Amino acid sequence: MNHYPPTKGIQTCSYNDSGENLEAKVSEQPRRERAAGKEFVNHLMLRNGSDAKDHLKFNLLLGGIPLFLYNLFSMHKAGFTRIATVGNEDTGRIHKLFCDYFNIDDFVFVPEGEPSDWSLSNTIVRGKRAVNPTEEDNVLFCPGDAPFVNIKELARNKYAADYDFIVPFNTKELCGSFFPRNYHFSLIDDVGNKYLTKESNALLMNLAKINKNRFGDELYDMAFGARKTYAIGHPQQKFFAELIFKSKGKFSLKRTAGTISKIGAAGFFSQITRYALRQAFNIKENDKNVPTLKAESCAELVEHALDVPGFKAKLYPTLDAAALMDMDSFEDVIFAQAILQLAPSLVYPHYDELKAFADKIRNWGCNFTDNWHDFANEKFKKYDIRAEYVSPGVLSQEVFSKDRLLGQVELIRKYRETTEF
Repeated sequence: MNHYPPTKGIQTCSYNDSGENLEAKVSEQPRRERAAGKEFVNHLMLRNGSDAKDHLKFNLLLGGIPLFLYNLFSMHKAGFTRIATVGNEDTGRIHKLFCDYFNIDDFVFVPEGEPSDWSLSNTIVRGKRAVNPTEEDNVLFCPGDAPFVNIKELARNKYAADYDFIVPFNTKELCGSFFPRNYHFSLIDDVGNKYLTKESNALLMNLAKINKNRFGDELYDMAFGARKTYAIGHPQQKFFAELIFKSKGKFSLKRTAGTISKIGAAGFFSQITRYALRQAFNIKENDKNVPTLKAESCAELVEHALDVPGFKAKLYPTLDAAALMDMDSFEDVIFAQAILQLAPSLVYPHYDELKAFADKIRNWGCNFTDNWHDFANEKFKKYDIRAEYVSPGVLSQEVFSKDRLLGQVELIRKYRETTEF
């Protein structure tokens, strides 16, 4: 039994060093997405430990507000008492200004360390030390680039007391096809509804228990590396093979047999055959040929893969239409900025209060943040993205139609009507 509701959390505002030749890597993503037949492509926001060390997306300005502050304010409003934000020096400066203004004592900033340290496991380990969770604590895990998640509803999650890994997965049907995202699985919920899905952004997990998994802290880096389906080297395939077929890096008949028992023999061999045919005939992934699994089976697979005694996982489709919206690319930021301009207080109910704070600060003392609009305009021009900040915080764009933007706003409106934020 876990403490309910959860009161501790980690906001991740750090990510890996992408190495040299950033521009080539940014160009590679849209090339691979076009080759896969995707309608929309993404120019990723990357950084490295040398010339782009401080190009940290979590510190960009969205609606005139540093991106990671949206979640931080939501956590404050939701009653969290201990939050660790892990990021760079600029993140720390902005974090202090925020906490001083709102008189928050127990939200702490944790430096991410040197570029050689940068990794998801490093971020989680540093954050975990700061929040000091027990085996009765489910910890909110939230990336700083998913600004509109309903943190209060997630904290009140009905599964939080009884489960140790709670994943509200994002779906095309409930979160919307308006925000351009690629969906790589089809999951069936507890009552038989089928959804195209992608990974969760914000979730709850018992860090003290999950740390006993058979991979140790390396698990986080394995999972992070597997998020990008179109990344070079097929990290997603390797990650799942390691989880469900292997033990200590080698094929394990026992582990494979356990995996088949969770999925069912018919379902297992059906999915393997489908995948093999796609690979053999170079069939592009689409919504109709992605793997299909029951959410209950996926939860059992998580428990089986981690191999932690007494560990319980729960996956379910979230109704939060804004939970899908993370900011991986310049196109993502354009979409989020555009819907904020249409309906700021609907998209983020605390917008006026947070914007009033940001307007008083004006100068953040951080080069990337203070010059974000000029930086973004240079990138838009470089990548031939049809968008431009015409003034600070005001974006003109032709990437997304107004109907698409209004469609996402309407989904968010319907969800907001049924919940507190």
